[in-house]
Amino acid sequence: MTTPVHYRDALLAYTDVPKSPQTMLSTYIFTSADAPTATIVRCLADRVAGIAPLHQRMVRPLGDIGTPYWSDTPRFEPESHIYVHETDSWEDLCALLPTIQSAPFDWSRPLWELHVIRGVQGIDGRSDRCDVVSVKMHHSCTDGMGIIDVSRDLFSERSLPAYVPGPSLSVAAATVCGLVAVPRMIGRLVRDFRLVRRLLEQVKAEESQGLWQEPPAQLPRTVVNHPISTSQVVDAVFFTVSELRVLAREIGDVTVNDVVLAIIGGAMAKHLGHENGPLVAAVPISTRGVIDTSARNQTTSTKVDLHVEIADPAARAKAVHHRIRAERDRTLSPANAALTGKILRLPGFLIRIGVRVQGVLSGKADMVPGAHFVATSVQVGNAGDWQLCGSSVVASIGVATLVDKLGVAHRIGSIGDQLTVTVTADPRQMPDLDRYIGLIRSEYEQFAQHTVACRTPRPFHQPRSTDVVERSEQGCQIPIGEREQLAIGEDPPGPRYG
Repeated sequence: MTTPVHYRDALLAYTDVPKSPQTMLSTYIFTSADAPTATIVRCLADRVAGIAPLHQRMVRPLGDIGTPYWSDTPRFEPESHIYVHETDSWEDLCALLPTIQSAPFDWSRPLWELHVIRGVQGIDGRSDRCDVVSVKMHHSCTDGMGIIDVSRDLFSERSLPAYVPGPSLSVAAATVCGLVAVPRMIGRLVRDFRLVRRLLEQVKAEESQGLWQEPPAQLPRTVVNHPISTSQVVDAVFFTVSELRVLAREIGDVTVNDVVLAIIGGAMAKHLGHENGPLVAAVPISTRGVIDTSARNQTTSTKVDLHVEIADPAARAKAVHHRIRAERDRTLSPANAALTGKILRLPGFLIRIGVRVQGVLSGKADMVPGAHFVATSVQVGNAGDWQLCGSSVVASIGVATLVDKLGVAHRIGSIGDQLTVTVTADPRQMPDLDRYIGLIRSEYEQFAQHTVACRTPRPFHQPRSTDVVERSEQGCQIPIGEREQLAIGEDPPGPRYG
């Protein structure tokens, strides 16, 4: 089957830059399987055969002169997308994941990979070895909800319908279509410009009526808000969802995600020496059910002030809760939602030129655009529904993509009763990631001390490898996030990948 790529998804291909690959890496940790590696690979390949988006490649016209297309891949071989690694420790896994995430895709093939990593010891204090599978997808293929849905189908025992591929489109044919459509593209741009201008007027009208408040467009730069290097480091801290829920209930009128964001804010403020604020996180949320679009990526980004100037942890969590709700009301207001759903559809080659120019200019400003770091939430679901050749899932972690002036990103992920905060950082901007992970743990303990009903567990932290992983010279850009939800630990809404 051949279909046009929605412009919102195509943007994520056009904005590729070498030092910031636009790649999602969702990683699942299982108890060690008795099955040999060849059996695991064959099992995964059989599951892939029934997942339609994994059969499709993006066919881009030469020079990005026109619309790209999703088209079935001729002679599709799932096994060629599955790679096997062996590591001995958590430190080795933390060093390996950035290498996997930064390696460029072959754009003549479907934009996904599976990485099977066997024999990892020391995860979350476990003495036994675990098997790990990383699901890597280009962000143009899907958003955070989509990669979770794809992963759920990979690791489910539910039977999948057989997929019957259709004819494949060639690059030459896509290029001809693009050239023929040039006159229509010019007219479309004029119409888009007029509509966007009207929507901007409506947005200003909503703001002037006091329906919502626009957060500051520019913020003072911190040490983690510089142009990123070609390296990244990864580490994670593990928590228990049930204990975080008790904390949230004791504080009152907050969600688990509010608590975790407040913990991250307090830890980051101490790490930066920025306790008086402001400290703002870019937090993606889903636009499903709000914006009518056929795009595979249906998200928008909020700017959440984490109120680090509030010393009391409970009061800070409540302030974060109110800020998240206010930002949701702003970004999903009728005018803002309409503006999000309607963007100027510029030709791809112009977008790529603009990205290069922006990359040159971005390092010269002393302010940062709206946020200091990224925090994205991922709720995978019930752990009992996930298995790998009979082995049960233990936890989920993920590597986020960094972009210029946002040198740290957090992936808050939960599966079953396990919640992890995975931190991806540019080592030049955060050379002491171990210290920051320790501060996250310390902030959690402070929250726990403010409740009577919740005991004070000590989340396990396994130090990361000190190796710095050099990233590839080819890749992609723009983190928008995984499982864009406001409350970790609650039931997912359930939409499927598109």
